[in-house]
Amino acid sequence: MKIKPDIVYKVIKSNTDGCIQSGDLIFIDSKTGQLISQYGFLNPSELTNDVMDFDAYIVNNYQVIKTKNTIFLKKISVKKCILK
Repeated sequence: MKIKPDIVYKVIKSNTDGCIQSGDLIFIDSKTGQLISQYGFLNPSELTNDVMDFDAYIVNNYQVIKTKNTIFLKKISVKKCILK
């Protein structure tokens, strides 16, 4: 699966390799190209077909936050607007 950098995805089908599981929140860091999850990261050289064959969708209620020393996900509230 091809995913866009710094966009948070939720995995709905685990990969063949087994390192990315259904329910994981993942994103690609735009600076390093690493695939990052709540359990660790994979370097670009490790992103083989068996690693990238998961299914996922974009989640809008998380944001990638980068500071000088760390990267983390922040849960944000998504407001629903009703138009009349």
